[in-house]
Amino acid sequence: MDALVEHDVELSRRTSPKLAQAFEMMEAGLRLKRAALEHQHPTASRDEQERMFSKWLLADE
Repeated sequence: MDALVEHDVELSRRTSPKLAQAFEMMEAGLRLKRAALEHQHPTASRDEQERMFSKWLLADE
């Protein structure tokens, strides 16, 4: 888990368990999307997959 996400989750655990759960679910969803991109584009480099992930993440749809 990324240090910033870890900090956010820890802070939210102390202040709001439901918020902590939302952060954990978001992180799980992001991991699933990365895994899907790896599966859909097995020959793409890690950098290419990361660019695809960023493009998806920033999409305005």
